Amino acid sequence: MTLARRFRALPALFAALSLFCSAAPTAAQGQEKDTLIATLESAGFNQTANRRHTVDIQNCTMITHLWQHDAAQGWMLWSTFTVSMPAVTLPATRKIVNGQPRKFVHLSPSKAQGDPETAVITMTLQDPKAGLYERSNHRSRLRKSWPSPRNGGTTHRLSHIERFLIVHEGPGVGQKAETFVRAFETYVEHYCTFTG
Repeated sequence: MTLARRFRALPALFAALSLFCSAAPTAAQGQEKDTLIATLESAGFNQTANRRHTVDIQNCTMITHLWQHDAAQGWMLWSTFTVSMPAVTLPATRKIVNGQPRKFVHLSPSKAQGDPETAVITMTLQDPKAGLYERSNHRSRLRKSWPSPRNGGTTHRLSHIERFLIVHEGPGVGQKAETFVRAFETYVEHYCTFTG
């Protein structure tokens, strides 16, 4: 068999290996997976007067959307991050909660300065090509970017990423961030690895 024919056979080999390594999910496993997806999407939602953030899970790909409100144009898609979930690492912070390092930053509201409660989740990628960052042309252009296929390439640009943040503001975002982190790690462990 030539080298070229061997490479053409790889997708079929991976498909067969995937079937071999994973048994058909039971109804209970399917329901648990759906519950985790709903938890991630709910905990990933945040809206303020000027910003809206959503999370969409498609198998083992996570897509985040951030909309910015503009007085003249209404809600504009400001950015998206599309990442392979197994490639994501959630770095630990110095804060220890229940004997475990916290994997998000939680800032309590400051009434004196008018700052809202804020939660920040940092996500790093082991391989920058495992993630795409789509950014509105209303923002400054990133180096090493190319036109997004969205709207014929006229409104957004794409680039690879090594790290990105999910920033939520408002009451209860600390608890939502904790829920998101737990659900994310559980989902990846159970549904996005060969051992899960």
